[in-house]
Amino acid sequence: MMKKKSGALKAVLAGLLAFSMLPLTGCQKEEANQKAVNVAVIVKNMESSYWDPVWKACDDLEEELGDEVNIIRMGPNEESAEAQIPIIQNAVNQKVDAIVLAACDAEAENEVVATATAAGIHVLTIDSDITYEGKAAYVGTMNKNAGESAAREAARLLGNEGKIGVIYHGDASTASERRDGFVNQISGNVEAPPEMAAGAGSKQNNSLPQETDESGEAAEEETVQISQELASYANIKITDVLDGESDWQKSKEQATKLITEDHVDLIFATNRKGTWGACEAISELGKQGEVYVVGFDYFENEGKSADMYLSKGILNVTFIQNPYNMGYLGVRYAIEIAQGEPIPSLVDTGAMPVTADNINDDDIQFLINN
Repeated sequence: MMKKKSGALKAVLAGLLAFSMLPLTGCQKEEANQKAVNVAVIVKNMESSYWDPVWKACDDLEEELGDEVNIIRMGPNEESAEAQIPIIQNAVNQKVDAIVLAACDAEAENEVVATATAAGIHVLTIDSDITYEGKAAYVGTMNKNAGESAAREAARLLGNEGKIGVIYHGDASTASERRDGFVNQISGNVEAPPEMAAGAGSKQNNSLPQETDESGEAAEEETVQISQELASYANIKITDVLDGESDWQKSKEQATKLITEDHVDLIFATNRKGTWGACEAISELGKQGEVYVVGFDYFENEGKSADMYLSKGILNVTFIQNPYNMGYLGVRYAIEIAQGEPIPSLVDTGAMPVTADNINDDDIQFLINN
């Protein structure tokens, strides 16, 4: 059995059950330890600062659990399925007990993950999911729900009238789910959210589904709310949906096209690099205050940061996720399932809308700095 969490972490995680940085191109610093539960944590890109909170979560778990867990940190130096697949196979070859995977591609890695599960290795996904049904769990943002929330923010900013362009980030499940959640919300093709672990939420989590009471009143109220929302989107048009390829410069080019050719009033970007690129395009074109941006994730690159764009009024809203909890819960559940304990198959770690008005709130600063 695992040791209890420290009081400080209990307070930080609000009752929830997350690496040193290592450039990696198919090898790793640690190897499997026969005396511990061996968990391989495989991220998309070891050089991206987005994963720093995941590494911190792993460090915290190692401090809590001592020699009960051995966390093997792995990942490519470029974000691609082609680079990630041999690293997953490497973890399988090491005969780890569990793999916690942030997948670069929703489909392309299914075969190698199936190899892992066939070998008796439990695979959990964090941040970006895969379509392989044999995985044990997904721990991360409910991305379709977050896309729908972004659509509501966009409609609010536009006053329910205007043109929108969308920039998504390649083949990752996060890209398609946020894109489709946003587009479907505007067009009226909204699906009910799936069930998830009831204890998964924290005060950083704003995307849990509404509970329905026995009389059905909550469901009825939600239906009325959705109908009102759809009516309010009637004068909003999505002009184009473009792939920014998870590259800020490509995203900047796509944003420039949306602004200069489609004359959009708002851009929705599905990840940090898309958000950065859109903000750069607006800045260079002098369209501040004329074109809104609703984005995803906090970023700070080459002297440019989300809070800088927020303060200048270029970035209007960005949805910040909780990668610390993704890492902490992903590894913790990996340990539990390896020990034969049941775990939930779906855990929502939430996404929080951040604006210039709330960026200094304690909740937001926790997500930015952890």
